[in-house]
Amino acid sequence: MDDFELLEKIKHGDKQAFEQLFKTYYRQLMLFAAKYLRNIEEAEEIVQNIFVSFWEKADAADINISLKSYLYRWTANACLNKIKHEKIKDKYARFAADQLANNLNSGYETSEPDIAENIRKAVDKLPERCKMIFIKSRFEGKRNAQIAIEMDISEKTVENQMTIAIKKIKDELKEYIHN
Repeated sequence: MDDFELLEKIKHGDKQAFEQLFKTYYRQLMLFAAKYLRNIEEAEEIVQNIFVSFWEKADAADINISLKSYLYRWTANACLNKIKHEKIKDKYARFAADQLANNLNSGYETSEPDIAENIRKAVDKLPERCKMIFIKSRFEGKRNAQIAIEMDISEKTVENQMTIAIKKIKDELKEYIHN
């Protein structure tokens, strides 16, 4: 069965066709992703998410290239997005550590990696949408209007989520900050 026939069957909900696609490409794509990410678990997660998304949105798929090329391109883009996201998180942690280092209580001694780790933990504790808005604002340098458009929410929601994020981060890091 060629790619076009396979895609058409999948678009019509044929689970066996999807299973054939999965069995044909899963391992190859996972190894491909692992080369980008250098982490087998993250590679597996990305490829699994790609297949889930492909199954859920197959009926709307408009693919003009081979399924193999399409899946490899999708995998490469997902890996690059993951890498970009990790770099943003690292940049955020370094920035926040520098900012907090200036506000540390003089009687409390800790190293910069400890501060960065505590900041990372504080941000990771935020609710997912709140965390995403905070990162887009503070580390990607996006304005509230841009974030609102990207996330299909109101600017007021962005403002409220930023207020919540800052309060929760301050609460988590209160022992490090002068009042």
